[in-house]
Amino acid sequence: MGNSCCGDQRSMPTKSSASAANRARLAYFDALPPGVQEATVESVYDGDTLTIRERGRARVRLLGIDTPELKEREPYAKEAAAYTRQLCAPNTRVWLQTPRGGDGTDRYGRTLAFVFVADVSRGSGYICVNIAILEEGLGSFYAPAGSTTTYRDELLQAQQRALRERRNVWSSVNVRAQVVCTRNGIAFHRPDCKLIARSNPRNLRRLSAEKALEEGHSSCRECKPLM
Repeated sequence: MGNSCCGDQRSMPTKSSASAANRARLAYFDALPPGVQEATVESVYDGDTLTIRERGRARVRLLGIDTPELKEREPYAKEAAAYTRQLCAPNTRVWLQTPRGGDGTDRYGRTLAFVFVADVSRGSGYICVNIAILEEGLGSFYAPAGSTTTYRDELLQAQQRALRERRNVWSSVNVRAQVVCTRNGIAFHRPDCKLIARSNPRNLRRLSAEKALEEGHSSCRECKPLM
């Protein structure tokens, strides 16, 4: 990967105050966070995975989000991949912010990161691709158990904005549907999901899908309650 820039200490980028349009976009930042590493895009696999030229063409998994799966032909998978390619076309310079602590990779060996690109439409500032994808309604918030997500508030706000506007993946979702969460779990499920079949009823709570999303829960990958 490229050289680190802006120092070694990690901090949040500064939000823009330059214009109303910039303020309205949660994905826009005035400056890069300290300690980011520069890289060059080789290709984009899907909405939340890309390959960089550095580190032997390492794969990068975008943190804090989950986009529809291309291989399963899920709705809006192609649109999510196309949007990420739009922001991260081949040869695009990007800056990666990796998690504090740990080795910054997942079980598949992919580098976990928030990805920033220059905001070429404005000629200044940067776009956090992870947040932008949620703003477009082309993915959902996702934080695996035990993880801490640097831009949790911004990601959830972006998701809520897209949900309210029924953008893309949210255009046909029944967010009033009743789902079930375990007390300490990160996912929400259909009431008949086999993953919670043996759970103590006292440890389960029913709520709307919309409320579960507001709280930062993710859709169960087994029962897929939003599909």
